[in-house]
Amino acid sequence: MGPQAWSTEYLGQKKVLAVAENLQMINSATDVKTHLSRWKTSMLEDKKATEWGVVFCCVDSIETRKHIWLGNKADIHFWVDGRMAGEVIRVVTAVDDMSFMNYPATLFSEGEAFQGACTTQSTVYSASLAAGLMVSQFAKWLRDAPIDTDLTFSIGSGELTPT
Repeated sequence: MGPQAWSTEYLGQKKVLAVAENLQMINSATDVKTHLSRWKTSMLEDKKATEWGVVFCCVDSIETRKHIWLGNKADIHFWVDGRMAGEVIRVVTAVDDMSFMNYPATLFSEGEAFQGACTTQSTVYSASLAAGLMVSQFAKWLRDAPIDTDLTFSIGSGELTPT
């Protein structure tokens, strides 16, 4: 509960339902659709990420990232992928032909993924920083400002590195 910043009222509840409830509390006009299953390609019935073609990819599995990317890439105008390994954050963004072409090179097999202790995988302060970096990329895109397509931030060393 603590590492993911959930209060005890959500103990035992599915995370997707807790997120939906929180979004509705923040803005009751929000149209939230939930799926109580792992992501599958068959969920892409309308084949559009959103009216804007915007995807914030925040999943735990590199394999799931691949499936979401492959199933949606034709309809995406802005893609941002937040990844965490303890106190190291990586944000990969695709917004143009070059970055869309380069994104697949950032994917790897599940076996190559960093395997850390559970407490290092889900730290709320790391997730908050990742979310901030992802939203800043989106804000730049909305303003037609230059975007950093691959950022790595190490909390321990305090270094933000464009790749």
